[in-house]
Amino acid sequence: MLAYEYSSFDPSQYPIVVGIDFGTTYSGCAFAFHKDEAEIEPVSEWPEKRGDYPKVPTLSLYQKDGADSKCVAWGWGAYNKARSPAIIKENNHFMLSQFKLQLDEALQNDPLAGNLTPLNAIADYLEGLVAYVTPQILKSFGRTFTPQHFRFCLTVPAMWSDRAKNLMRRAAIKAKLIETTDHPNRLVLVSEPEAAAAYCERKCERFKLGHKDRFMVCDAGGGTVDLIVYEMEQGTAGRQLSEVVSGHGASCGSIFLDKNAQKLFEEKFGDEAMARIPPNLMSRLVETFVKEIKPYFNGDEELRMSLPYNGFFDTLNNAEEIGISDDLMTLSVEELRDKVFEPVIKDVLKLIRQQLDDAKECPTILLVGGFGTSEYLLGRIRDEFKGRVDYVGVPPRPELAVVRGAVYVGMNPSVKTRVARRCYGVGCSRPYLYEPDKEIYRRVYPSQYGLMVRGFCRWFVKKGQKIDVDECVTHVFTQWKLRDYATGGTNCDHSFKTVIYSYDGPGEPPEFTDNPNVKKLAYFKKENPFKEKENLGTVALNTVKMYFGENEIKATCEARGKEYSTRLEFLSDT
Repeated sequence: MLAYEYSSFDPSQYPIVVGIDFGTTYSGCAFAFHKDEAEIEPVSEWPEKRGDYPKVPTLSLYQKDGADSKCVAWGWGAYNKARSPAIIKENNHFMLSQFKLQLDEALQNDPLAGNLTPLNAIADYLEGLVAYVTPQILKSFGRTFTPQHFRFCLTVPAMWSDRAKNLMRRAAIKAKLIETTDHPNRLVLVSEPEAAAAYCERKCERFKLGHKDRFMVCDAGGGTVDLIVYEMEQGTAGRQLSEVVSGHGASCGSIFLDKNAQKLFEEKFGDEAMARIPPNLMSRLVETFVKEIKPYFNGDEELRMSLPYNGFFDTLNNAEEIGISDDLMTLSVEELRDKVFEPVIKDVLKLIRQQLDDAKECPTILLVGGFGTSEYLLGRIRDEFKGRVDYVGVPPRPELAVVRGAVYVGMNPSVKTRVARRCYGVGCSRPYLYEPDKEIYRRVYPSQYGLMVRGFCRWFVKKGQKIDVDECVTHVFTQWKLRDYATGGTNCDHSFKTVIYSYDGPGEPPEFTDNPNVKKLAYFKKENPFKEKENLGTVALNTVKMYFGENEIKATCEARGKEYSTRLEFLSDT
């Protein structure tokens, strides 16, 4: 499979740029004509929409079909249909929510219901969303435009692993956003904080950001909080951004407030009442918390939330003690602060502190994302970093910053330099240099070209290294024909895989691939470069080029005039 030449991609073939912010709790979409940055249109009307929020719930309703499951509704449709008496009576449906968290490898996630894989769940949701937005987008353009003119910019957390990002690409292809025959650059994976930074950069006058000014983007969403510090550069090419240090993040978004609220309710009701609480009542209470409490808590005033109509509350012996009166429940400042908000806020503050320590100097923090609208979070950040940070602000419509920014990235990327989050290299052998080292000596083997050391890793880029977005790192490897290979045989497949390794630890990366901290990340295949009648010992030079400046690793391998696949096969244990 031949690789694409990166220079061959022509973005003008895809004049409609579509941004999709696939979120843990809500997802969004925006679009624009590629020559008109001033007119980015968010999709704000959704099927069966409730309320004024411009995004759509990341929910999918499935119907059981024997051992399989079929997605029958998504978004608000899934939310409403799951509550219909007919669906409840059938008792053969289930709802999927927060399935984006399945791609955070730091979490201990339970398997999805219905034997669904994260790949299929994400693909089903994206397929429904794109099927809806496609005609909505085309209404804004002339009849000569079709979905084949779309270029997609799909956002992903910067903290995700390379494998998780690759799974998102596969899900997008499975959902038919693009075809496998399309140029890979028709689909751009954009890190969420980078998208937010692109949005904030367009608002730089509002925040008085100029040449060499640094600012941190804190993208606080439903599931994850991602942070990156950027430095702005004003030059002949316009404003551009450079990452100052490697960004980081964690799963400590606003859904963890919801989980804490549920624990608080369970504690208030007590074990005896919880043993007989009606099905789905707790989930309705948490929904009410999300709508009536979470957006309005500021740390100063107690709040009241309405209770769903249910006889359960009349049976509570301690109703007055726990604050229930006249179909309302009062939640004190202390309860909300200490048991719901602070456990999550402290994790966010820890992330910000670490990023500030790494960057040394960063006078501005810009808060975006749905959680970024929280007055309490904003106040805590200002209090915690007073004297260290001059300004903590929120751009207009912070919940749409990521999806609007994704469109900006698709039209005119503003980030020119990134910082590598880990080391990447390729396994190979190297000449034995007669080192007096037992560890090296045990790896030595003879070849017709002298003694070689097996299991060596040639590192292409190191953690913390700054990389231009279009920078290509090249190493040349020598390959010898050691035996005759049967075309298409298993030996041929094994012998002509190029394995990519990663290392995420501190300091210099290990020299050898069998170090327990060095992980096999992915591989790409290439055809047998040798002709059948060529003598054993014939040499072929392999030029491996790797690109780390984008949000996905790309690689090519050229041998004897042929360039081979850039599509990496990611291994299941990474």
